[in-house]
Amino acid sequence: MKEFNCVPLFHQGINELTDGIEINAPDFCLKNCTCNEKCRQHYATLLFKSDGNYQCPFGFASTVFSDSEKDRYIFTSMRLENVYSAKLADPKAKTISADQPRKNYRRISERELQNFIDYYLEYKNSVEKHRNLQIFVENIFHDMRKFNAQLKTKSYYLYRKANSGAKGCGQFMELSKTIYAISSYMTLRMDAYDFMYNEALLATTEKSGHNIYHIFDKVKHCLKDKADERSVTIHINSNGECGELKAYDCLDLLPFILLDNAIKYSDRKTHIQVEIKDTPASCIFSVSSISPRLADGECERIFDRGFRGENARKVTDEGLGIGLYTAKKICDLHNGSIEAYEKPIPNSYPGNRKDFDQNKCLFVMDIRLNKEYNI
Repeated sequence: MKEFNCVPLFHQGINELTDGIEINAPDFCLKNCTCNEKCRQHYATLLFKSDGNYQCPFGFASTVFSDSEKDRYIFTSMRLENVYSAKLADPKAKTISADQPRKNYRRISERELQNFIDYYLEYKNSVEKHRNLQIFVENIFHDMRKFNAQLKTKSYYLYRKANSGAKGCGQFMELSKTIYAISSYMTLRMDAYDFMYNEALLATTEKSGHNIYHIFDKVKHCLKDKADERSVTIHINSNGECGELKAYDCLDLLPFILLDNAIKYSDRKTHIQVEIKDTPASCIFSVSSISPRLADGECERIFDRGFRGENARKVTDEGLGIGLYTAKKICDLHNGSIEAYEKPIPNSYPGNRKDFDQNKCLFVMDIRLNKEYNI
């Protein structure tokens, strides 16, 4: 895709200079940025420079700029006031504007340069947002197609069983339960798309009674095929029958996000453990799984919108870093709390410990939701 930089931009890593659409780079710079030894040394040095303006060996200005995400940009080949030196400029670079009058090599001020940088960052953010939305929509419809395929398969089995005259009410019940769960979460998956555009939609429904154990059990059925693909087993334990929790409908999305995330990043042939502790005042539950360790400082950012850990990106390119952000929003909406942390894999954990390398840990999500009862 064509870049939309107003002034010339040097791309780190590929060592390429993109011409500006408002201020052009002299052909001398476009041709020599990678083959001229002085030019190569100049750009190599800029990689370690702090933000600011620098003069290249041929008198042009290069500006190093870091945005809020710590991404670095090098805008270069400019006649920037108080930096550009005509005395150092190569004679070919000086005379090129006369040979090609359609190009613009005029001098620019600091204020004008900052405006050009702001335009470029706005453009980059817009492109990134569009890309993320496109991937998000593609993921939504990917899940919808998978859920629909499951619905067709399960309903066909149910039809076959019902018409075979065979005994097995338990199998009928299990198939019916799975079909109901999948159909419910097809709607919920579409709701996730709406929430991404407008978080206020999380609280648009009336509060109603919810049972956390039943929600997790329904999600377990819904994600069974996905878990089976990775040979992951989901265990749900509760300290008793869960009481009613007054909540918005978006609460159903919370267990889905947690289990879907756990399956996505779990090691194959491992277990996901859901522990529910229900009290009259609150509902406390945790989801733990074997997953890659987080790098230093990543745990504090895990609920940031768009954040995905370095090791998580190595495991799968699926996801946009929106799931746990949404989970946090749902907990905040219900006056609850959510916490993520790592701990060593306990000896009591099911499976052969020899299969777990040092880069793996037990990743735990702890959630506490306060209850509201009708009096």
